[in-house]
Amino acid sequence: MKWSKEVLENINFENITNREEKEKIAIQIAQKVKNGETIGFGSGSTSYLAVKEIFKRIKKENIDILAIPTSHEIKMLCSELEIPTTTIMENKPDWCFDGADEVNDTNWLIKGRGAAMFREKLNIANSPVTYILADKTKFVRNLGEEAYIPIECYPEAINSVKEELLDLGATEIKLRTAVKKDGPLITENNNFILDTKFEEIYETLEKDIKENKNIQKVNERKTNCIIGTTVELPVQETKTVQESMQVSQGKLVISLDVDSKIENLSYVASVYNAILGGGANSRLFQNVREKESLAYTAGSSYLKPKNMIFIRCGIEIQNYNKALETIKVQLDDLKNGKIEEEDIENAKKLIISSVKSITSEQDTEITYYYGQELAGTLIEISDYENKVNAVTKEQIQEIANSVSINTIYFLKD
Repeated sequence: MKWSKEVLENINFENITNREEKEKIAIQIAQKVKNGETIGFGSGSTSYLAVKEIFKRIKKENIDILAIPTSHEIKMLCSELEIPTTTIMENKPDWCFDGADEVNDTNWLIKGRGAAMFREKLNIANSPVTYILADKTKFVRNLGEEAYIPIECYPEAINSVKEELLDLGATEIKLRTAVKKDGPLITENNNFILDTKFEEIYETLEKDIKENKNIQKVNERKTNCIIGTTVELPVQETKTVQESMQVSQGKLVISLDVDSKIENLSYVASVYNAILGGGANSRLFQNVREKESLAYTAGSSYLKPKNMIFIRCGIEIQNYNKALETIKVQLDDLKNGKIEEEDIENAKKLIISSVKSITSEQDTEITYYYGQELAGTLIEISDYENKVNAVTKEQIQEIANSVSINTIYFLKD
């Protein structure tokens, strides 16, 4: 027996500003939905309209999806529309979407007016791709012109958090109160919100707040990439470090996190790395060095214990921006499946040839098995070759889509 949904029919966003533009954005995001996907549903008026448009496609095209809603309103809307829901504990989103409160001209944004930012952050942190939905009314010259920075905190910590925020330069702090009830607003995660103003929102402000050991439950953060209508948003912030030394050639090193639980991860990652920058046939060598003539050396290596890949290039210092852009193009091409069978075969041959050479010298063979012993694994060389040969294009693309840039380091003069 099913419940009557009369109460749920009252879940509507009234007086939506700039509705026509938001509806266009909602249609755009609905067109990205594919059958069988798990999608993180954001909060706010534009997300509300997006869910309605997604529902139209579900009915019209008989699409099956799972939704991970971030707010009670969106969860009840899904119930009303009979869109199946799940949780971040049960399923990982294929992608997600959400709104924004303010976006400035240097691609930073403030979120959290809907008080669901903790669950929104969970979706964003776990999605390979995030779409931020922002209409023209969200764009400002300086962040904080209208919107407060929402700081979500544990209820009993509000006074200590307030003092720490003042020390960080906050000019105004107020406890967000509920509408149509007395007392503070309660977030979707059962916390309070301190709406905060700063005279200046500088680049390290978020970092200063997050790393302050006396502040607990600070869940909202800015991102360094935004969407005017719908554009892909990186999951994590990329650190950039530049140092100077008396050098004649710039050294560019990029560390990549490989966030995947795919079976036989190390073998798939090794093949991916070989295609990316493992030899003379690799993307980095052929494009960054040969085609664009941007580097003296260009390659990459996979560090299995840390599950990271390091790209290393020796470049003319003035070529930094173009070299970085070209490297990112190679990463994106692999994410998009632009991988030829010839690329895969060349990569496998490179790895297997290297593995076979281990037995040619006693020292290298001892080093190989000693490393296996330290790692607690024992893979015979013949088994290693078989596992490399078993790697598929689909697995390589899955690894490619799990890769994200952690740090960009550049040594210049």
